[in-house]
Amino acid sequence: MSPSKEQEIVAVAARLFKEKGYRATTLEDIAAAVGMLKGSLYYYIRSKEELLYLVVRDPIRQAYTRLEEIVASQAPVATKIAQAITNHMTLFHRHYPHIAVYLHDFPHLMHKLQQSVRETPKQYQRLWTTLLAQGVASGELRRDLDVKIAAYAILGMCNWVYRWYDPRGKLSAEEIAALFTRMILEGVLRPRPASPPAASEAVP
Repeated sequence: MSPSKEQEIVAVAARLFKEKGYRATTLEDIAAAVGMLKGSLYYYIRSKEELLYLVVRDPIRQAYTRLEEIVASQAPVATKIAQAITNHMTLFHRHYPHIAVYLHDFPHLMHKLQQSVRETPKQYQRLWTTLLAQGVASGELRRDLDVKIAAYAILGMCNWVYRWYDPRGKLSAEEIAALFTRMILEGVLRPRPASPPAASEAVP
């Protein structure tokens, strides 16, 4: 398969999956949009499920690889959380609508292509759990933090973006990431001890 033809098919499929939904989009729709017959499309791909995997494969691998690097780094955990959320949101924007398709239709993907898919949501969630556990162990995050539930909450917030995100909207992906980071850190950071009152404020 020529790279240019593969890229064209993948881009068209991503657009149609987003506009019509994965289930409603047929291979005939994709072939027509690319300008070929359905039979010719089978020369390039074996099934619609395989095409969905090709739509999301590279950006998802980028997201996982970068998150692994963040978790393994020696930066403060608050910095890592900010970096991880920014990584999630900027990749979502850069590869929109590919990531939106992935988030909405992953069950279809796993059902047909379990042997091909290397990156799974459980793996991504485990990386986030590890990151949060680092913060609890270092004393940067709350001692009573349930890291598994917190990871689910963070990913739920970030992943739900696919339902309302508009690349042309008022806030950029980076601004949304910064907003999410502030909200999350306020909930997970270990509270600082209260400062003693200044001498001028002390009760005589």
